[in-house]
Amino acid sequence: MPFRNHIEEIFGFYGINITSSNMKSSLFVCPFHQQGKHSHNAVVYFNNGGWQCFNSGCGSSGFLTTIVQRMEKCSYKKAIRICEKKFKLDLDKIIFEEPDISYDVKIFSLPKFFIPINSKNPYLKKHNFKWGTLNRLGIGEMKHDESKLILPYTMNGLNVGYAIKPDDQRANFPEGFAVNNYLYGFDNAKIYDEVYIVEGQRDVWRLWEFNIPGVCLNNANCSSKQLSLIVKNWGKVILCLDGDSAGLDGNIVLFNKLNGLLDVSVKLMPWNKDPNDCTKEEFLNACVTNNLRIIINYNKL
Repeated sequence: MPFRNHIEEIFGFYGINITSSNMKSSLFVCPFHQQGKHSHNAVVYFNNGGWQCFNSGCGSSGFLTTIVQRMEKCSYKKAIRICEKKFKLDLDKIIFEEPDISYDVKIFSLPKFFIPINSKNPYLKKHNFKWGTLNRLGIGEMKHDESKLILPYTMNGLNVGYAIKPDDQRANFPEGFAVNNYLYGFDNAKIYDEVYIVEGQRDVWRLWEFNIPGVCLNNANCSSKQLSLIVKNWGKVILCLDGDSAGLDGNIVLFNKLNGLLDVSVKLMPWNKDPNDCTKEEFLNACVTNNLRIIINYNKL
């Protein structure tokens, strides 16, 4: 396996305990959270160096560069240099994949307190959204509290789940909803030949304000189920994750997952901005590239 020696070297260098191995992978003790009763709670794969922690309170994942970045407490660009110089990792041969993890899927209907968003909801004016955009995406509000928006997740016309988003706070999901199995905005975007991949729900709204189809991952990481949806439904994607370290890391990881499977490029957001923060001019003028080294060396202005 191409990365086994690198894994053993890097894990050994940082004192990360490998507990057992087979031909394809190794279990190890995740160093990024307090250990519980079952310490062998993470797995690393020899074919690509991808790893994931299965602790519900941690959920860390990434590639060997992510291990180096977090252990060294350094920037992603410095972690790349350490991997290349100290551990002799050949960047051009890096292929990011995610283990195929199956989930128990529970379908959630919209709650009884859901009503369509009204055209005078104060959220629209405060955040500069048009009523038509949010209505197009099927967004509603709580029947007795218009400050809490309700965001349906639909697949082929079927409502599979939802999020409740209080103003200026993170969205909440019903317990048991496997949100990382889905792409927010999927049904609206699937009829297009190309799609923009973003992190957040409001990023999707902003793209539709610009008449651009988009779907969101709900964070900077793409699960195997989301990856499968992307590959099966679009021939061209533009990755457009947030302009921060996590977003840049996510762009690189997902670019490598998709490269060779379809036409993929990256639109680099201004540093410390996400699509929702950008004006239409800023968004349209942002750099687009399919050169991995340009993405990695993106200057944090």
